[in-house]
Amino acid sequence: MPPKIPPKKSEQSEADAIRKLLPRFEDELLARIKDDLPSIINICLQELLKSRSYDTSKLQHSLDAINVSIKELNNDIQTVKHAQQFQSEKFDELMNEITQVQKMAKANAENIRENTALINSYKEYSTQLEGKLEEFDRLSRMEILEFHNIPEQENESTDSLIKELLSLMNIDISENDIDYSFRRRKAKNKETGPIIAKFISRKTRNHIMSSRSNLKAAHNSINIPDVSKVFVVENLTPKALNLLFKAKDQKKKSGYSFLWTRNGKILARKNSDANILVIENEQDLVKMS
Repeated sequence: MPPKIPPKKSEQSEADAIRKLLPRFEDELLARIKDDLPSIINICLQELLKSRSYDTSKLQHSLDAINVSIKELNNDIQTVKHAQQFQSEKFDELMNEITQVQKMAKANAENIRENTALINSYKEYSTQLEGKLEEFDRLSRMEILEFHNIPEQENESTDSLIKELLSLMNIDISENDIDYSFRRRKAKNKETGPIIAKFISRKTRNHIMSSRSNLKAAHNSINIPDVSKVFVVENLTPKALNLLFKAKDQKKKSGYSFLWTRNGKILARKNSDANILVIENEQDLVKMS
């Protein structure tokens, strides 16, 4: 075979240039085909219809039906769009309402926290105030004693009855030592009400309290025929009196030996060797368990 002769440089350059231009020609050709394709198809269809005597009226009827369906479909699409828009607006309104409710709930929660803190502050202040009032009431009764089971008499003088009883206890006082006295209405289960007496001096009152054991050896008198039934106690506040009743119940349950009052306060002791327990509230009753 004869040897291949390599192309010249000029011929090689022309070939490369042609190769580069081919893609551009292909793109232009495809673009023209795309532009001319609808008209070509239309011409072909017309020729086909003419050559085959195609019934254009049926085709037109079908096209009209298709157009009607398309219009109905478009109307349905518009209706759906409107419905979606309406739902979207309602959803936005609902979200706005939820946002407002959340803001209100947050504000209300903050108000509740503030009000709770304020209420707790008032409760604490009320507790402190209640304690101060209780202490004031206790101190105001420090000169007052209650004398129980002294028989009631017609047109009685409670001051004279107190003097007579104290005389039986070997305690000598004058009417000037008594600030006032009166008989309290009796309870349903009692034969007579106690005599409440306030003394001028707390010293006198304390002397009477420390001499109560003298009642055991006291003799009866005309106006006090059974002195053995008489007993003298401190005039407690309603709160302390209620607490004393509960302490008595707890004393029985817990086996405490001693329970008494001193200066309006309640004291308890398990036995003679135990420490004294001060009962100031119901929580202290648990300590007796």
